[in-house]
Amino acid sequence: GRLCYPMGDENVLPQNVDWKSKKEHYINAQDLHAAQLTQVGDKYYVYGWFSLKYNTSYWGGYLNTPIEVYPNDEGILLSKMDPKFLELSNKGLMYKQENINASVDSFGTFGRTLVQTSLSNVSDGSYVTVSEGERKFLIGVETDLNTAKLVIKNSDDNYKVDVEISKRDVYDLNIVIDDSFIEVSCNDEQVVSGITSLSASLNNIGLLLGSNSTASSLKINKLANSNNF
Repeated sequence: GRLCYPMGDENVLPQNVDWKSKKEHYINAQDLHAAQLTQVGDKYYVYGWFSLKYNTSYWGGYLNTPIEVYPNDEGILLSKMDPKFLELSNKGLMYKQENINASVDSFGTFGRTLVQTSLSNVSDGSYVTVSEGERKFLIGVETDLNTAKLVIKNSDDNYKVDVEISKRDVYDLNIVIDDSFIEVSCNDEQVVSGITSLSASLNNIGLLLGSNSTASSLKINKLANSNNF
């Protein structure tokens, strides 16, 4: 299941807390089997095993990228892609566009990529789209009056992983697209990972914007591999 935890009351012994009444907080939206927490210097990282196949319960196939976990001022745990990981992963700009005010079916066909974009005025849902043939996955932010969620989904078969994030005016996304593996980080607050049904090394990348939503910038960078990371 997903990594989750409740928070007890201040100055109350654990055995005296009404745990059933407490909200569950999540790290990542995906099931991470046999998840591990490890310390490197003064930082903490979490990683675990994904399902072997897309949208199934079989597990043990892939490790996710280790995600840095850290507390905010209220003690809630946040997660983000490590800045050094993002720096080493980026092997050069392949495409850039600014001030996008309408959806774009495809900016082009790309291989393994690191996509970076900033979404504004998200009033329902706005996404980066990744497609291979008839298969299309949406990676982005969905909002309603009270909440915002970071999401990876495929509306064709009801596959969806999401986690709640803070409502903001701007959502800065870093998206790793590596064949069947997709991982997205938002505002250094939450990370969502997913194993998809994508299999080709070349994918069409587009943008699906909700009403009144804009993308101030979109960058598609070449993603490092094991030989040049």
